[in-house]
Amino acid sequence: MPIEKKRHNRKTLTEWDEKVRYHNSYKVKNEYFKQKKMNKWYDDLKKIDSHYRNILQKLDNEEKKRLKEIERMEKEENKIKDMMNNEKKKARALVRKTNKLARQNITPRR
Repeated sequence: MPIEKKRHNRKTLTEWDEKVRYHNSYKVKNEYFKQKKMNKWYDDLKKIDSHYRNILQKLDNEEKKRLKEIERMEKEENKIKDMMNNEKKKARALVRKTNKLARQNITPRR
């Protein structure tokens, strides 16, 4: 899953970067090395990565839901505007028709 650096993800990405940077530091890595537990070090790094990837995935899903909701609302708003425009057109057509009928009933001047 590619990670997109979006504005709403920035805080999580910096937090993730700090945790990975600390975990990759000489001090932490050396402690694992001295205890001959480098496999655990790799596992911990994987846990950190998977944790933050899950968080970012949740944030992206929430953002997608929010954008879908906005899009749905815009479509609904456009639908209402179209209905209003159609009503206006019908009203104008009715006025034109009544005016035309009224003009037909008047005898022309000669």
